[in-house]
Amino acid sequence: MKKVFTSKDEISHLWASQAQNEATNSGRNFFYSGLTIYSYGYHFAIAQIYAKDNNIVFVNSNSYSNTTSGHQQTVKYAINHKTVFEVPFVALNAKYCKDSHIKNIKYYLSEIERFINKHKNARKYSYKGEIESNLNQLQGYVKLFKIRSLLTKAEKELLNISDIDTLFENCDFTRIREKRVKSETAKQKKKLQTNLNAWTGCKIPYKHGKVYLRVKGDNIETSQSANVPIKEAKILYLRIKTGKDIKGFKIGYYTVISLNGDLKIGCHSITRDEMNRIAKELNWDN
Repeated sequence: MKKVFTSKDEISHLWASQAQNEATNSGRNFFYSGLTIYSYGYHFAIAQIYAKDNNIVFVNSNSYSNTTSGHQQTVKYAINHKTVFEVPFVALNAKYCKDSHIKNIKYYLSEIERFINKHKNARKYSYKGEIESNLNQLQGYVKLFKIRSLLTKAEKELLNISDIDTLFENCDFTRIREKRVKSETAKQKKKLQTNLNAWTGCKIPYKHGKVYLRVKGDNIETSQSANVPIKEAKILYLRIKTGKDIKGFKIGYYTVISLNGDLKIGCHSITRDEMNRIAKELNWDN
């Protein structure tokens, strides 16, 4: 089977039709493997055909050079008869693509906002076509992957709009962004709390930047992956409790720097309440 071709157009059409599994040009800077076609290397996917439907293609909205832009135009010409979604993340055939879906949704929203602003400031040219195209792609994208649940309430309201003039009048993109940030912050905090509970083996409130401790075998491990022997940690704790000087105290591979509210050891700042919690768990006060 022939794999090296001189014509980029031919390579693009072979990929678009999936006539064979792979092909490249002689310079090896334009090639495809399976459903994905690349420019200069696997680091830049120009486009990927949807595994469940060869008539659907995800095209990379990014570009990095004039040559790559030329490659992209060649590919777009070869798929002008297919349904195209232009997104920054095209690797969407994997089973778990939630993060990519969210990033692509945010991309469409930013493009709609960008073209609305350009339309408002334009004297002659109308950007309604670009606005409608991005809105239609966003609606189709969400429907294709059945990911409406990933949208905030404000984004769902935007998705229900079909009239472009209504979009101009009623869409507050500042509010949409704020709702997205609030939603993502809440989900991230919930995830971090779940991870902390699993890591410590108990339910304690998560606080950003705080160093947490857990018992691991004969050591105490920090949430920053440092380990010290339990025996030495107990000696240090009891010295702190009795008011003895601990500056310079050696514990494992580390040296105590200070105790000024928090215990400073190397790059760690460990709060009193976290020391007391682990001491209680290990029954050091009895």
